[in-house]
Amino acid sequence: MNRRLIFIFFLVLLALSLLYSWRSFSNHTTGTRWANDPENDLGKAAETCATAVVTVTQTAEKALTTYTRVTPSSEFSKFAGKDEPFPRELLSQAELDLVNSALKVADETPREKRLKRFYNLNGAKDWLDYINSLDDDTIPPLTKFTQDYIYKHQFPDSCKDKQFVVMNHFRDKNGMGTVFHGAGHILGLALRNNRILLWNHAGDNAPGRNFIEPGCGGSPGYEHERSLDCIFEKISSCTLQDVTPENSVKVEQYWGPPNSLTGVAGSVPPVLGYAMKQLYPDIAPDGLKYWWRTQSVGFLMRLNGEGMRRVKELRTAKMHHAVMTHGKTKSVEEITVPFPLPAGTFSMHVRHGDKAVEMNLVPMSKYIEVAHEYIAQNPLTSLKSAFISTEDNAIFEEAKTTFAEPGESTTSMKDWVFYYSDIPRLNGGPEEQLNAFGNRTEMTCKWLQQLIMALECDLVIGTRGSGWNRMIDELRCVWGTGAGGCKAPFMEVGPFEDWGSGT
Repeated sequence: MNRRLIFIFFLVLLALSLLYSWRSFSNHTTGTRWANDPENDLGKAAETCATAVVTVTQTAEKALTTYTRVTPSSEFSKFAGKDEPFPRELLSQAELDLVNSALKVADETPREKRLKRFYNLNGAKDWLDYINSLDDDTIPPLTKFTQDYIYKHQFPDSCKDKQFVVMNHFRDKNGMGTVFHGAGHILGLALRNNRILLWNHAGDNAPGRNFIEPGCGGSPGYEHERSLDCIFEKISSCTLQDVTPENSVKVEQYWGPPNSLTGVAGSVPPVLGYAMKQLYPDIAPDGLKYWWRTQSVGFLMRLNGEGMRRVKELRTAKMHHAVMTHGKTKSVEEITVPFPLPAGTFSMHVRHGDKAVEMNLVPMSKYIEVAHEYIAQNPLTSLKSAFISTEDNAIFEEAKTTFAEPGESTTSMKDWVFYYSDIPRLNGGPEEQLNAFGNRTEMTCKWLQQLIMALECDLVIGTRGSGWNRMIDELRCVWGTGAGGCKAPFMEVGPFEDWGSGT
């Protein structure tokens, strides 16, 4: 207890004792009249003394119950960790063998095995087996049931007597996020109306045609046409040969389906909506919409064997570079990019280009600020390591200089390591880039390689105002790629938006 407070406490006791003694003496010698007479100076003095004692007592009580902030002595000050080199010579051979054994085990983590298996997926059955092997605690609820349900609906034993929704291409200027989110809405409508969704391969009219070179992804009878089937798994075993005017409905745009289809864009198929309501009776409509969007994109964006092979080729090629910022020299050096990316790495997709017409663009510095805050709160599970994807080359120069000076103390790495791919970039819209860079299919594969490399990361920093960022979030969840899967946080750098908002 503070010595000053103890001294005040005893002064109060002394004052109370003196007052009590004085009142007793006064009453005994002259009666209580003097003490109670307001005209009597002795009575006034008694009242003043009593008031002072009460005030002192209250002040002492308050002081006794209030902590006083004091400057800590040097013996209690925070101390920094010692920077030691830990040379190999300090260890015995037995200790070296022990360390090597531990590092070998660490190189064979479930995360790395899962990612390497992912890059070798080939065929619809392989995809279903992979998803069924995931830990239920790291993927959205009912993911395995939902992916199986969609597949069985779209791949019936027979296409005879089936009803169809045939989807056309909409606009070339739409990005890949818009194409797949829009197609996911229509897939939900098809399932709701017990119809099978098909791409319209006829007349170069399939959704997303502008991402593919002519002659790739056609279907029986339309072999010379192009479609997303060039890179992605077919969405159905049925084809346009099963379609007649009587058994089909054509959809010309994503968010304006014909009145003949029950429901609205974004509608959740009743079987899946009912199942989710059993698990979460109070789930918000936008929450259910976002869940379905995740499931539909997870189905539609499964790469086929050839598409995955090309993406893996690009991922493992010597086309990747990393920059490290140094506090003293600010020099930049190339280092090896591991496959897969290290655990605890951040994905930072910085959407610029034509997105400026829809939202305020977020600078690279904001991404790193958010990462710094997260690292400070979670120093044992995160690194100053990030994979950057963007269409804006200026972002990489900004990354080299933002927070280049390391702090005097840090609970993570001293410097940032930024990984990125050396692919063509143009700070414009998707169609502008496709026109500029030649082979559309090859450019699309390079973008998909960027997307899947982002899925290797355990942590995601982005803005939901970008459809590409939303796809990163949706696919990491339903495909369970990074450590922790859907349980790992998505850190928003733009204006806050509800998960279910947007297209």
